[in-house]
Amino acid sequence: MEEKRRGGPRTQVPPRVRARVIALTRMSPPAESGLSHWSTRTLAGHLKRREGISVSWHYVARIWCEENLKPHRPGTFKISKDPAFAEKVPDVVGLYLAPPGGAVGLSVDEKTQVQALDRTQPVLPVTFAATEKRTHDYVRHGTTNLFAALNATTGEVLGECRPNRNGTTFLAFLKKAVGAGTRHALDHMAAVARAHREALLHDVPGATEPWPATKL
Repeated sequence: MEEKRRGGPRTQVPPRVRARVIALTRMSPPAESGLSHWSTRTLAGHLKRREGISVSWHYVARIWCEENLKPHRPGTFKISKDPAFAEKVPDVVGLYLAPPGGAVGLSVDEKTQVQALDRTQPVLPVTFAATEKRTHDYVRHGTTNLFAALNATTGEVLGECRPNRNGTTFLAFLKKAVGAGTRHALDHMAAVARAHREALLHDVPGATEPWPATKL
């Protein structure tokens, strides 16, 4: 009897190859490739054609998983049009990190024209052999406007829905969020429509123009 030849040990990929895969993943593909971002297969093919490095796309995928690399997921950014934005940031952030004594620091925002939807039939609950099911069509019950405020000190979140959106309703919600007994200071950081600003400055003691207008 003759024993079959056993396979050799698995070839280890040099650390420099791993480093090259990570470096390329964090760079944009060459312009001539026509790609907006790498995939595991295109990156492995590029390494083989251009640099003579032969790795499988499985190896590239494993590195991406280990390093938490997701080149297919783009991020977003926003550039403020406020010329004094850089000067305002330390003041606004400072109110969160070290608020004045007795102050209420609120991060406020609004979501307008939220559709109030309901399914045409009651939802069927989960059973032993089936998942939850709902109808594909729905009935619209008008719209509502959601106001929300996060207390930066306590972490408490206050939300309220109103049928309309104007300076009066926004100010009423803001007074409710701050509380009747606290009027020492107010940090209002929000993407607030211009319609709210005059009512806020007129009726809230201590509110100043830069804070309602600031958008971060």
